[in-house]
Amino acid sequence: MTNLTVTRSPIAGRIVGIPESMPYDVTFTNVKFQAVRGFYVEDARDITFTNAQMDAAAGDPVVTRNASITWNGTPKNGAGDPMPFYWGD
Repeated sequence: MTNLTVTRSPIAGRIVGIPESMPYDVTFTNVKFQAVRGFYVEDARDITFTNAQMDAAAGDPVVTRNASITWNGTPKNGAGDPMPFYWGD
């Protein structure tokens, strides 16, 4: 996905797979997110964000669970609490 802008959203985005069939090799380039919560990735691999900007009002900007992502060249793995993405605060 290229040249995407998300504004005033409850969450920036979510990629959720299952361990037996993970989404993989997904790339976001030139993206801007403005949301209450950040981006959540679960059971996915090789998710790449390049030239990405995140403005999350609450919580961690990127939360992963059993996922491998790269955010602007930096690998991110297993950080943050996923529950607010399902139940709110």
